[in-house]
Amino acid sequence: MSEIQTTPAEAETIRLLADNDMYSRAVDLAGKQLDISDSQLAGLRQFSRSWDDLNRFVRHQKERHQRDKSHYQDFYNVLHTDLQDLRTSARKEFVPDDLSKKEARSRTDHFAGQLAQAFIQHLTAEIEWQTKGQP
Repeated sequence: MSEIQTTPAEAETIRLLADNDMYSRAVDLAGKQLDISDSQLAGLRQFSRSWDDLNRFVRHQKERHQRDKSHYQDFYNVLHTDLQDLRTSARKEFVPDDLSKKEARSRTDHFAGQLAQAFIQHLTAEIEWQTKGQP
């Protein structure tokens, strides 16, 4: 199967979702998670370039902080749930029913990745603004 190309209409839908729903979700989550370190935020931004990489990173961080820094585990548990919700939204919005399982999974991952990247950008910027940028 060839690489998936995002159409202008799909890009517009992603932009609208990012500027509305993703932004609102990010602000909500950021308001609850102000003690996330700069290195955690940098990791999220770095790994958000790929759906698979982001999910691996979030799962790893979730498991890594079970005993120490439980607030990180709580953050990554909520983030994992939000990412799965984004994936479900991507499938409903961008994946036609007549595709093979492989094609549907590929399109879902493609668009979930785009939504997740927008969400992570909003989330990390909002956390930074709330912790450092407010007067």
